[in-house]
Amino acid sequence: MTEIKIDQLKKFLSAHAYATLKSEKKTELVHLTLKKSLPPASGVCGRKTSNLCCLLFLNGRGDALIESFLPLVVKFKNDPITFAYVHTEQEPQMAKQFGITGASGAVIYKPKRAKYITLQGSNSMEEFNSDI
Repeated sequence: MTEIKIDQLKKFLSAHAYATLKSEKKTELVHLTLKKSLPPASGVCGRKTSNLCCLLFLNGRGDALIESFLPLVVKFKNDPITFAYVHTEQEPQMAKQFGITGASGAVIYKPKRAKYITLQGSNSMEEFNSDI
């Protein structure tokens, strides 16, 4: 019968039993409406959110348009950034609130400090991706 030494047991337990499991971070693009952004349901990009919030103002609809921005979400999945999109024609007051004058654009928003930067005039997804 072999005897297990206490040092070997500690080494095994620290490597396997007490190790924290690494979970895969979710990569998602959240649909944001004015109703969802008002208190008390302001969880996505609300005032107390410490993450940056990237709001994409999209002209048009459809899964293909939204899926074209998923590589951007995956690129920043390890960073403290929340990605949300707004359909500009449905929520023109949200676009106006951030000074988006065209049909599409983006805002990088820091909710805790109430500061933001507006990106406008990107003609394609690749151009927008390089701006960020």
